Amino acid sequence: MNNINQIGFISTRIRQLKSAVMHTVGNEVFNLPDITVHAIDVDAGGFVWFTILKPTRNVVEEEKSFYVSLDFFKASLPFCLNISGVARLITSKEEIATLPQALQENITPERLMVSVKIKEVDYYEEEEKENETTTWFQKCRNFWNQALSLDEYYTPFHLRSAN
Repeated sequence: MNNINQIGFISTRIRQLKSAVMHTVGNEVFNLPDITVHAIDVDAGGFVWFTILKPTRNVVEEEKSFYVSLDFFKASLPFCLNISGVARLITSKEEIATLPQALQENITPERLMVSVKIKEVDYYEEEEKENETTTWFQKCRNFWNQALSLDEYYTPFHLRSAN
């Protein structure tokens, strides 16, 4: 899959899933608690955009970028995504003014815009469930394949960005 197809596939899945749990990784200076975020947009450059509540303390320039993982899932869908990347807080008025209007509309006095540059993606999809027309032999074969499998619920699909 080329990079354009990967971003298209990932953005489609993120739009379907919408919500993720964000974990900050390895940052003692700026460590947010795990929070649920809702993706607003995924652009062609491989950035996921969302807002978070402003931290209780002021954010200084050195703290504006940090590594995160985003775990996208929805109980009613048979797939999930785990994204790792570098998050950036968009705080300056000049930078906010350059954002598309659809993103600017989500910024309020209580919320900060965050962009995450996608670096790694793990995609998991549930294996197909058996139906009533499955033969006894197929059911036995499926049972043993599943019992001997290391990952019995999901088939992983892993993407890495070239950046």
